[in-house]
Amino acid sequence: MHKYIPKNRYRCTMKNLIQRLLPQSWKNVVKGAFGTPIQTIHTDWSILETVPSLDESHIVFDLGARNGWFVQCWLGRCPNSVIHAFEAEPNAAKSLTTTYSDDARVIVCSKGVGAKSETKTFYRLRGSEVSSSFLEHDKSAWDAIKYKTGDIEQQQVELVALDDYCEQHKITKVYLMKIDIQGFELEALHGAQKIIETTNYLLIESAITPLYKDSATFTQVHDLMRSKGFHLMNWRAWHRGNRVLMETDMLFRRNGLEELVPDHTEYDRYYIGG
Repeated sequence: MHKYIPKNRYRCTMKNLIQRLLPQSWKNVVKGAFGTPIQTIHTDWSILETVPSLDESHIVFDLGARNGWFVQCWLGRCPNSVIHAFEAEPNAAKSLTTTYSDDARVIVCSKGVGAKSETKTFYRLRGSEVSSSFLEHDKSAWDAIKYKTGDIEQQQVELVALDDYCEQHKITKVYLMKIDIQGFELEALHGAQKIIETTNYLLIESAITPLYKDSATFTQVHDLMRSKGFHLMNWRAWHRGNRVLMETDMLFRRNGLEELVPDHTEYDRYYIGG
């Protein structure tokens, strides 16, 4: 019996090995040493390659910007974009502001994003700062995957509703919105009712196995996005520790958008014995 597989499955083999085996700090070393674009080695980038690039100026939102990997990736792909990067963790926000202080294309907002503009307790996980959240962590869920939070520091951090932010900055349309805010996705989406109506694409990380109390789940996010006129365009799931599926990245596309890229369903095929 013969079967076919896409050629690009093999083209990506080395890239996938780099993505899986190298810690992020070493990925940046590889990029510097070999001149490799960071988007080709960052694990979260591949799903975004199906979003059409634009030559003209456009606005992008990065919710949960952290160290700026997404900002760097998107600017490398679309240098005429303007990115509004939101980061609640004070140290990460300060570092991001310093990094892009001389780049007018990047506007850093040192706030979280929620259903309304207010001040809220932020739980900073010292053992896993990238997992810090406005939601209290579920200790039993973290213990089950043998993942340590370290000391938890509580801080009061400002939240902004995206609709308030857009009104303040006179933003009426967003091309792409990336959301990675540790279980707080529904809160952010509820505060973005107006701007979502003129957003083309959203990449949202959401939980399959929640790690936070009152966390949004991928089914809740998916159902909300469908009700807002989007369809699921691409996705992938992640596991941790005991191989239980933990979270998923979901790429949503607004219904009725004009197709800007060729149909990717047709692959070059070749046959292997089996």
